[in-house]
Amino acid sequence: MPKAGTSSIYAFFKSSTRAVHYNIGKSKKAKVGTCIKDAFEKGKPLLKTCGDYDVWAQIDVTQPGQAPMGLLLSANSQSA
Repeated sequence: MPKAGTSSIYAFFKSSTRAVHYNIGKSKKAKVGTCIKDAFEKGKPLLKTCGDYDVWAQIDVTQPGQAPMGLLLSANSQSA
């Protein structure tokens, strides 16, 4: 998969603002993309539900053995 520069974006912003890269919280087990997908499916605010950040550098999810999961936000589909 091609690189998109999300680590560089995170590194740039993390010292001057509230930034998150791929994992949420101190445990690093929750994924930003999963949180956003869950919020979307429940009709909740996508980013406000997933932490108090100013910058979300990477919002997709990759599970072992699966293709990356982005968000499919369309009027006809509410799944990724």
